[in-house]
This record gives sequence, C-alpha cells and structure tokens, in this order.
Amino acid sequence: MNTHSTAFNNASAEATTSDRILGIALAAWRQGNFVEVVDQFNDQFTFTDHALGLEFKDRGRFTEFLVKMRERFPDSERMDNTLFSGGNRVVSEWTLTATQTEPFLGGQLRKVPICVRGISVVQIRNGKISQWSDYYDKLKSWRHGLAAADSKSEAAFDQEHAALYRIVSRQLTTCSVIEGGKTICFNFVGQAGESVSIEMPFNQAESIVMTIPQLLSAALKMQTGDAQARYVFSVGNWSLESAKDQNYRILAVRTPDGFEVAFAISFETSVAMGSALTRGSEAAPEKY
Repeated sequence: MNTHSTAFNNASAEATTSDRILGIALAAWRQGNFVEVVDQFNDQFTFTDHALGLEFKDRGRFTEFLVKMRERFPDSERMDNTLFSGGNRVVSEWTLTATQTEPFLGGQLRKVPICVRGISVVQIRNGKISQWSDYYDKLKSWRHGLAAADSKSEAAFDQEHAALYRIVSRQLTTCSVIEGGKTICFNFVGQAGESVSIEMPFNQAESIVMTIPQLLSAALKMQTGDAQARYVFSVGNWSLESAKDQNYRILAVRTPDGFEVAFAISFETSVAMGSALTRGSEAAPEKY
C-alpha cells in the first residue's frame, strides 16, 4: 500500500514539474523573451509544427523562427488550458489571437483579426522540454503568411526567407497606383485563400507589361504545339494623334474589354501601315 502511494506521489510531483516547466516557457513566450523560451528546451530537442510541416532541432534557428513570428504579429496573444498532465507529458489546448495588416482598396491598409485554436503535446525529460508538437488548422493559421505549407525542415525555412518566396495566385482582385504614381500595386487571392499584395516600382511594372505578351505567346505555343501560334488581342477601337515630337504619332489601340496600349510610330511607319492595310497585304517590318 505504501509502495503504491509513493509511486502516485512521485507521478504527481513529476506532473507538477512538467506543468511548471511548460508554464515558464509559455510565460516567456507571452513576454517575447524567446531566449528564455528556448532555454527551457533540452540540448537535444525537437519542435514540430505539424500544420506547416516545420521541424526545428537547432536552438538558433528555433529562436529566429519565434522572433519572426512576433515581428509579423506583435499583438499576438496565446491562452493555454492544460487538458492532461501525467508523468513527463503535458497536453495543452490553446487559443491564439492576433491581427494581420493587409492591403485594401486604393492602396490603403486594413487590420484583419485572426483566431486560431490548437493543441500542443509537450514531453519533458531531465527537467527540460525534449519534444514539442503543435497541431492546428493550417488554413486558419496566423503563421501561414510567413512559412510555406511545403516547408519540411530548418533548411527549408532558411530557403523560404533567404531566397525566393513563391506565391501561387488564385485570383487577381484589384490593382491601383500608389505613392504619387511611383508604384503599381496588385492585390491577389492566394492559393490557400490568403490575401497577397505585390508592389512594383514604375520601371519594373513597365518591364512586366513589355514581357507578358511574349510569355503568353510562348505559353500558347507550348500548349498547342504550334510554333506559329500567337496570343492576339481583338481591337475594339483605335485613335491616331500627333505627338509633341512632330516626327512621331501616337497610335492608341483599345480592346473591347478595356485593355489599352499606345505606340509612338514614325510618320514613315504610319504611311507604310496605311498603305499595307489599303492593299490588304503584309508589310515588311521596319528596320531600326
């Protein structure tokens, strides 16, 4: 009988210790003291975010991850409620709230409230956290904008932030001119339903406009297998007007759905185009 009682007391003490260690880590987390958070982990540990597929085993990388989370969502708050505590394992249910700033109509910004619920399973060994696993809905995740869904390791996390960030657009929503005409803003809905905004300086937007028609034709050739295929626009109306430089005229061409582009053409070119259209023949390209 005494043996059973002793075993029970030891288990209770161990559970209390596990709760205390987790409590210290969570308190430091809420205060933004991530060095203290990581100090509660063993030298050999594993932190796994199962929703994002992220796994950390290095203190430095894990600390960097936590810092980036706080930088992106400085007002985030996590409330924990212990569901189970036994031996060296603690299961905690948590609710995390935050706000995310995202672009809105006309280049304005708006704050969107976020609320995510999840469960953490934490294992304690030798007075330190050896394993921590988070489970929650990825699509509702406050972290989703910072880490890609296909990240599998610390190396993938580094690549995500040090190299190329890949965005898959599901729908273009709005576009606008901001910063006094210096920047073009494109707003998208991402593949996972998140809001995405891309801002380009004027000269970069100009390069995109000049490149996309060629890319569309190249894509059409790949899709059809026809080397002569071209992506063409239907002309709705056009206008020809004089430019300040009397050696050129401005030809504006508009499609029925609103696309408009203007070209500066020389007087000789406009005459050659008119003549070719009158004859119904193909004109040779002008040499520069």
